[in-house]
Amino acid sequence: MQAPTHFFGVDVAKGELVCARYGYPAVEAVQNQSKAIDHWLAGVPEGSAIAVESTGGLERLLVDRCVASGIPVYLVDARKTRNFAIATGRRGKTDPIDAASLAHFLAVMHARLHAYRPPTAEQEQIDQLLRTHAQLVKFQTSLRQSLGGLKDLTEDARGVLEGVAGMLGKIQGRLQQLRRSQPKLDELTTRLDELPGIGAHVGIALGNLFQRVAFPHADQAVAFVGLDPRPRDSGKHRGRRKLSKQGPAELRRLLFLAGMAARKTKVFKGYYEACIQRGLATTEAIIILARRILRIAWALANTGQHFDPEKLKPALPKP
Repeated sequence: MQAPTHFFGVDVAKGELVCARYGYPAVEAVQNQSKAIDHWLAGVPEGSAIAVESTGGLERLLVDRCVASGIPVYLVDARKTRNFAIATGRRGKTDPIDAASLAHFLAVMHARLHAYRPPTAEQEQIDQLLRTHAQLVKFQTSLRQSLGGLKDLTEDARGVLEGVAGMLGKIQGRLQQLRRSQPKLDELTTRLDELPGIGAHVGIALGNLFQRVAFPHADQAVAFVGLDPRPRDSGKHRGRRKLSKQGPAELRRLLFLAGMAARKTKVFKGYYEACIQRGLATTEAIIILARRILRIAWALANTGQHFDPEKLKPALPKP
C-alpha cells in the first residue's frame, strides 16, 4: 500500500462527524449518514488516510464507507490520542480540537500504525460468540451465588440456570460449526489444540486472530493482546513491570486461563515451578506462562508445524 500523503482526523458523534485535515485550520461537519459520508469521501484527495477513535459503534458507518471507498482508515486508541494532544500543547477539548489532534497524530504516527482490515462475517461472529459466552459464564456464576440462599425458589432457580447452561451449549455448538465450515481455521485450530493448556475456546480465538492479522514477529502478537510488560525505569531506579493491557481483553483472559491450565501439565509444570522459585507471585508466573503459550501458538501458526514438546525442552528451565 502506498504511503499516505494527506491526513484527516474525524471526531465521531451520533448525528455528526467533525472532520479536520492536517495542516489546514478549517474543519467540516458531516452528517453521520451514508449519503453524506460518501459525498465527503468523494472529495478527499488521492493518497488520503483517515484516523478515527473507537466510540462503541458510532464510528462503524464511517469505517465501513472508508473500506468500501478504498481509503485507508485507522482505528486509534483514545487514550493515546488524548495524551498526544496534551503533549503537543492542545489545552482544550472540543470536537474540532479532537479532530485536528487525530489528524496530527496520524500524520506523525502513520508509519507505525496498521490500517483497519475488516473481518469476514464468520470472523466477526466468532468474536461475538466468544464475548457472549464469557458474559454468560460470568452471569451464571453470579446467579448461582445469588440464588443459593433462596430455598423457596429452588425449582425456579434451577430452571433459570438450566436455561443459561443450554444457551452456553448452543454457543459452543455454533463455534464448532463455524470452525468446521472454514478448512484453514479448522486445520490451524486442530494444531493449536495440541498445545497444553489450550482448550476449545482458546484455540478458536487464537486461530481466528492469526487468520485475520499477520504478525511478522511473536512480540507483536504479545503486544497486540496486551500481555507485554510495561517498564517504569528512571536512572538506577527499576520500577515494577505492569502489563500494558491494550487490545482484546477477552483473548487476554482466555490466555490467562490457558496459563492456569498449563501450569499443571507435564510440559509446563517445571517452567511454572521455576518461576515460583525465582520469587514470582502465582499471578506473575501464570502471565509469563500465558505469554509463552502465545509465542508458541504464533510459531505453530506461521510455520505450519505441529507442537513438539521435545523442541521446547531446551527453552524451559529446570525447576
